Amino acid sequence: MTTTNKLSSFDTSVIYEPPKGPPNTTVLLVSFLVLIAVGLLLTKLGGKSIRKGEAKPAEDGKPEQSKSKVIPLEKVEEKEDKLYLLPDEKGVVHILKQAGKPIRQRDIEKQVTFSKAKLSRILRGLEERGIIKRIPRGNTNLIELIKK
Repeated sequence: MTTTNKLSSFDTSVIYEPPKGPPNTTVLLVSFLVLIAVGLLLTKLGGKSIRKGEAKPAEDGKPEQSKSKVIPLEKVEEKEDKLYLLPDEKGVVHILKQAGKPIRQRDIEKQVTFSKAKLSRILRGLEERGIIKRIPRGNTNLIELIKK
């Protein structure tokens, strides 16, 4: 005689184990709060205030005077006259200085190592900044150095 054990729907059970450790949202919230506290601490230790306009108190309790300096108008104009050029722009300006007169864009293309498209972009940027002037001549341009 063989007996078979059949499980009925009432005999099954479910085993549930709660997750170990805190839930992810709690970990994220605590991490966020710790980061804020560390940021505030570093800001205070670095001597920088939280608000930009807030004056840092001196040792005697009085706020420090602003350390911003008034720059005379002549110095501002001198800074504007200085040219800040990228290396490729310097190369193009150097070629124009050596020529001493307006030269064709095609002649500049022969002297540089980069593509025609890049040369065109460089010349456009120099023209927008008022350093050179492009004069259309047939299939090319005459390039004239304005600021020397």
